[in-house]
Amino acid sequence: MSRRLARAATCAVALGAASTPLVWMAIAGVLVWAARPSGLPRLGAVNPVAALGAFAGTCATAGIALVLAVPVGIGSALCLSDQHWGRAGAVLGFGVDALAGIPGVVFGLWGYQLLVPRFGGGDLLVAGLVLAAMVAPACASGCVRALSRVPVAVREQGRVLGFSQWQTLGGLIVPLAWRDMAAGVVLALGRAVGETVAVLMVGGGGVGPAGWRQPVTTAAALLLADVRLAAADPAGHAARALARLALLLFATTCVVRLAAIALQRTSAPDRAGAGGE
Repeated sequence: MSRRLARAATCAVALGAASTPLVWMAIAGVLVWAARPSGLPRLGAVNPVAALGAFAGTCATAGIALVLAVPVGIGSALCLSDQHWGRAGAVLGFGVDALAGIPGVVFGLWGYQLLVPRFGGGDLLVAGLVLAAMVAPACASGCVRALSRVPVAVREQGRVLGFSQWQTLGGLIVPLAWRDMAAGVVLALGRAVGETVAVLMVGGGGVGPAGWRQPVTTAAALLLADVRLAAADPAGHAARALARLALLLFATTCVVRLAAIALQRTSAPDRAGAGGE
């Protein structure tokens, strides 16, 4: 009985993995069909200026988040990879993983209660800070996993050569793990690009990134904010406009994901070579 269950579970997992590209193609096909040209000069509820402004807001907020979060995430990962932490390191690592899994609405509420009153309202800077708080744990978690994939023999080689813990980490381990670490950063970028609720709560609802202290919105936030307008449009023009924006956001996230996969695949030969030595 247990063998049958194991085989059924294995078949289900394999079927799910095999159907993933088909699901992606189906989503892309639906978006392309929904975004087909309507032959009208206006796009309904979302005009081209608003759509481009929202996409520029996505790039701006994600850029601020990466500039602030990547150094913190990588630094935290390097500290957590230090074996001298012992059980405390395991507890801290669990805390980082837990923070990486917290829903965006929690970070949005935190930013709305703490940052918005201090900065005098929601704007691009506040949205970037909230996204940075979200991205930093995800970046740290990915980098910790990347560093843990380096063979133990590399650390032992550092000890034989008389390197300190940080010399081994910076001179031997990081050069082997940097591609996996970069992949973790890219995946964290994907969370910043697709975040919706947090930006809606602290961004101020602007059109585009006109300045650091100006309200801003993102493509994902605009989609969520205007979905009711699309549902109330019997002609479907607003739905087509939102579908075009969704298609652009879908393509962006696909590019981010493929970049992470490419980095992880190119790092496989390095790990194999290190293990062979």
